[in-house]
Amino acid sequence: YGIVSRFGCMPLGNNLDHMGPLAVTPRDAALVMDAIAGYDSRDDSSIATPAGDFWQDNFSLRGVRAGVPENFFTERIAPEVAGAFRAALDRAKSNGAELKPIRVPDPEALNAIGRVILMAEVSALMEPYAHRRDEFGPDVIALIDQGRLLPATDYINAQRLRRRWQREWAKVWKDIDILLTPTAPIVAPKIGQATVSLDGQEEDARLATTRLVRSINVLGLPAVSVPLPVSGLPIGLQIIGPPFADNLVLSTGGCLAK
Repeated sequence: YGIVSRFGCMPLGNNLDHMGPLAVTPRDAALVMDAIAGYDSRDDSSIATPAGDFWQDNFSLRGVRAGVPENFFTERIAPEVAGAFRAALDRAKSNGAELKPIRVPDPEALNAIGRVILMAEVSALMEPYAHRRDEFGPDVIALIDQGRLLPATDYINAQRLRRRWQREWAKVWKDIDILLTPTAPIVAPKIGQATVSLDGQEEDARLATTRLVRSINVLGLPAVSVPLPVSGLPIGLQIIGPPFADNLVLSTGGCLAK
């Protein structure tokens, strides 16, 4: 958050929006980051921090402490995702990583915080376009309308809780260097698929696809999703690092991508 300028991009949520590349490989993503990162006075979230060197040549996972969450990120996930994730952990271990089971501070609470912040901010940011409601999709209109119903106290308390959980997560990095999780609890949904079934319960497909990544967005941490070897629909591995460890995250992705 703050490393790449958001100037010129359509805003959604001031405290959550960030820019990053989509690329074929983690190395390609790192090269793009080298080109686009840096301070920009036109973006009030831009951070004056050294940018560059987002890739480590000859990087090795040997000695890297890789956290494996015991809670939330491995709960209510599809069998195909669980199997692909276990295989990714085995590959990380065979490449020299030290796998460390860890309980992470409540991502479910962070998801709730993120939804409050997003709905309030998108509602405020879209006010200039209120006369063009017919040009928005129904999902965005629903966000805008729900945000208008939130009291200001909920938004302020969500921001206060966000800072609290950021402090709690800062302690996590004393014991691990990176965190490995599935990107989504399901395989890629089919076009037009509205719901998915997990553990016998129906779940909104869109919310399911963001359940394991939303909390990391709220925390503002660097993360990359890399594809895993599968025979069916795509499955991703999420690699998360401490603040400004983008090069570690991307280099680790290079070791674990299919």
